Amino acid sequence: MWKDVGKPLTRAVVARLAQSAELVGLVGGAERIGPMRVDGAGDGAASAGHDGHDGHDGRRCADGPEALAVAEMSQTWSAPDLGSVRVAVRGVRRWHSATFDGQEHDVRISGRARSAAEVEALRRTVIAVLHDCDLPLPGQALIDMRFERAETRDPVGGAYAWSVDFFALTVND
Repeated sequence: MWKDVGKPLTRAVVARLAQSAELVGLVGGAERIGPMRVDGAGDGAASAGHDGHDGHDGRRCADGPEALAVAEMSQTWSAPDLGSVRVAVRGVRRWHSATFDGQEHDVRISGRARSAAEVEALRRTVIAVLHDCDLPLPGQALIDMRFERAETRDPVGGAYAWSVDFFALTVND
């Protein structure tokens, strides 16, 4: 049976980041680390009204073993506040083998910073905290959490936008 682990994975990543004294110091408090907000859903939850299983970000996974792709997002993501760090599970793909049922997840950590040096410190810290980490997930086991890429955009309105992407692989217990 397929279990949606997008929300528990988001909560586990937020908790792990909030445990990092270095990251908490860089952003000015653990309360500045949280889930990505979706416009129209203040708690970061997806809007209701979808068929299938909703992921954290409002994407759907259809039932059935052939359903590996995720439907397109129907919400607009809000930009993180300056100095905050946001977590989003942006894609979930089901997979199965003869012995395991699981999910592949695209996890994005993003934020905005005042300087290139601040961006570099935030990205370096996020990667150090999450790459190859072990996270507790109820009903799931995290098999892999690996850094994939980082991006920084030129400053707009005095702030650099940055993101760090991870690949996570979970299997059902």
